[in-house]
Amino acid sequence: MIMAKLLWKKTVEPGRSFHLAGCIIKKLGGVDRHSHDFPELFWIKSGVGFHCINTEIIPLSTGNVVFLRPSDSHTFKVDKDQQMELINLAFPIERISFYKNNYFSTNQKFPWLPSKDILPLMILLNAKQNVRISKELKDLSRSDYSILALDAFLLNLFSRFIKENKMSFSDSEIGPEWLSNAIEKIKSSSHIHKSNSDFMKMCHKSPEHVNRTVKKIYQLTTTDLVNKIKMDFAKSKLQLSNDSIVDIALSCGFNNLGNFYKIFKKSFGETPNSCRKKARSIL
Repeated sequence: MIMAKLLWKKTVEPGRSFHLAGCIIKKLGGVDRHSHDFPELFWIKSGVGFHCINTEIIPLSTGNVVFLRPSDSHTFKVDKDQQMELINLAFPIERISFYKNNYFSTNQKFPWLPSKDILPLMILLNAKQNVRISKELKDLSRSDYSILALDAFLLNLFSRFIKENKMSFSDSEIGPEWLSNAIEKIKSSSHIHKSNSDFMKMCHKSPEHVNRTVKKIYQLTTTDLVNKIKMDFAKSKLQLSNDSIVDIALSCGFNNLGNFYKIFKKSFGETPNSCRKKARSIL
C-alpha cells in the first residue's frame, strides 16, 4: 500500500495562509497513514487514543499538543468505544525558519525538532491552558486566515504556554538534549520494555553523569524515573486497551507480576485492576 503525501497547495484553500480543521477519530473510519510537505501542530481537545508516528505508537490524551514536521508520517487510532477529538493547524514550510530565526535563541529547543529525532515534540497543557487554547483556536477560525493571524496565534503559544508556564524548550528546564532524547525513546512502545541499564546506554553518558543530571532536574533516581515512564505507559494501556494485565506488565519489562503491582500501586495509589475498572465504568 502506497502511503499518501499531503501537499500544501492541495490542502490550503485559495486565498488562505494556513489550514485549520477539526477531526473526530473513531475506531472505524479513521485517518489513513500519511506524510506532508508542510509542518503542522495538533491539539487533543478531548478523548484518548494513540498516535502512530513514524515507527512508534504514543498514547494521547486531552491537552496534548504535538508539533509535526514535514518528515513525519503518522495516523491515529482509538480503542473500542473510545473517540478522540483534535484540532489541526497546518501552515507553509517557510514559516518554520522565520519563527526559529526570529524568536528562538540558540539555547532553546525549537518546537519542530530536527528530523534526526524519531519523535516530534509533544507537550501537555493544564486545564487553564486548555481553556485558553480552545478560545484562541476559535478566534483563529473566525479570522481572515492571513499570515498575521497565524503569527499572532503561534507567537502567543510560544510565549505564554512555553515560556511563562515553564514549558520552555531550554535545556535548563527540560534537561539536556541527550536526556530528553533518551526519555522520548524509552517512552515508545518499541523500547518501553528496556531496563534501567538500557536507558543509561541510550543517554550515551556515564551512569554517574546520568544519575546526577536526572536527580538535579527531576528530583528522582534514574530507576524511579524509568519506572515512572513505564507506569504511565501501563496506565494508558490499562485504560485504552483490552490487553491483559500480565501482557501489559511484560510489555513494560516486568517479568515479576508482583513487582509490577507493587510499583503501580505506589505510583497511583490503586491496583492495575482498580485502574481498569474505573476506566471501564466511565464508558
